Amino acid sequence: MRIGSERRSPFSDKRLTIYAVFTLSALMGALFGALCRCSGIGSAGLTEMLNEAQENYFNVRKNGDVSALIISTLSGTGFYLLAAFLLGFSAIAQPFELILPFMRGMTCGVMITVSCGEQLSKPGIIRTAAVFPGVLAATVITVLASREALYLSDELFRVCFFKGLTEGLSERIKVYTVRFAGLAAATSVSALLDCVLAVLLL
Repeated sequence: MRIGSERRSPFSDKRLTIYAVFTLSALMGALFGALCRCSGIGSAGLTEMLNEAQENYFNVRKNGDVSALIISTLSGTGFYLLAAFLLGFSAIAQPFELILPFMRGMTCGVMITVSCGEQLSKPGIIRTAAVFPGVLAATVITVLASREALYLSDELFRVCFFKGLTEGLSERIKVYTVRFAGLAAATSVSALLDCVLAVLLL
């Protein structure tokens, strides 16, 4: 039997599809956030909240306080990471796990739009170069965290509603925790990169 004739794993295809769905959610959020910033669509309260978030975002970076910048970055991405981690322990939290990347994308869309400015210019390109890597890293981390939370929620859903086997569930939770610890470490690296770029370029 030829190796090339082996069937692809349905599980791997499912993981790729779920990742694509969560990435699309983040992209749609980024588009919506950009439109809210540029066109003023959405409620006044939402627009005001996004404007306040972007003001705080850039004020921290312009002040040059390294410790405040790192704390700001860690708390921003850490909020979504913690939310995804806790939602993973709910059997019915799948819709909320899908919303998390959208929410993260909204704030990212606003940040990128503000950094670029209304017209393409050298200062705008520099601000974008300073902001984009951190924004991208935060979005990818949120997507991966939400996807992991969805996997655990699905397993708990089967256990609760379809009398699924609980054997191996404790081991699955250990793996889940380790993966989130890895994402937390990636968040720390992202915060450090964000700090370096802000100090050098803003």
